[in-house]
Amino acid sequence: MSPTHIAYVVTEPSAGGPDSRATWREVGVLLPHKSSNGWDLLLHPQIAVSGRIVITERRERERAERP
Repeated sequence: MSPTHIAYVVTEPSAGGPDSRATWREVGVLLPHKSSNGWDLLLHPQIAVSGRIVITERRERERAERP
């Protein structure tokens, strides 16, 4: 089954820092669970995750680039 969503860790900029934009780092993908009653979150190997995680739908371009 192909992933339907992408998981990102979002890091907010530090107060007073030169960059006022949040940093989004892809950490995994989300797939419908086999029982259809939930989701499976598959994290990329050797990724440490903490903080805010945002899940977004895959765009058509991302679907074409990855299996």
